[in-house]
Amino acid sequence: PPSPPIISSPHSPTSLSPQTVPPPLFSIFIVLTIISSLLFLFLSFSQTFFYYHPLLMILSFNFFMPLGVFFQRMYRAHYTHFVCLIASWLCCATGFLAIWMNKNMQNKSHIATWHSWFGVAVFLYFCFQICAATWFLYPRWYKQSSLEIRQQHRSGGRILLSLAWIASFLGWYKVKPVREAIPLVRWVYMAWVLVWGYLLIVQGGKRVLKKMA
Repeated sequence: PPSPPIISSPHSPTSLSPQTVPPPLFSIFIVLTIISSLLFLFLSFSQTFFYYHPLLMILSFNFFMPLGVFFQRMYRAHYTHFVCLIASWLCCATGFLAIWMNKNMQNKSHIATWHSWFGVAVFLYFCFQICAATWFLYPRWYKQSSLEIRQQHRSGGRILLSLAWIASFLGWYKVKPVREAIPLVRWVYMAWVLVWGYLLIVQGGKRVLKKMA
């Protein structure tokens, strides 16, 4: 007899049927993320070793991490989410190494600005988050993990992404071409911050209140 069709579970890493329709603000946020990233990379482009630092950090926090969040949120694709976040961490670690080596080559002091302090905090917190997620939420064990751990992971991810973007802004405004184009950058970035703040605080707050009710 013919074998029965394989029905993909909503929690299966191979399930690619959307779980929800992307909210308009979420879609706008992704577009603003891409625009601001490309804008900064274009304005700050240089054939120097330093350029690897912003390039890798943008790939980490403005590409791989939002992409991982998208697949987890829309498709519950845990393995895809896991791979995207590992790629994000590798870019972050390599970008951190690049700026460390660049400062050594120029005999400059380390961790001397607000950008660098936030950057170190983000990197260390990312290391903790990726280790904890791998241990407690590896896709193979996801169904067995407690709801509380998953909620803490989601909250920790939002905090990590928010801190990373604060660190990015503190670094972006110091780059001369970006600073000279500040009217355009300011409007794009402010729109980005407002949308992210709404998604993080208002939408997140609604979900928390709904669970408490």
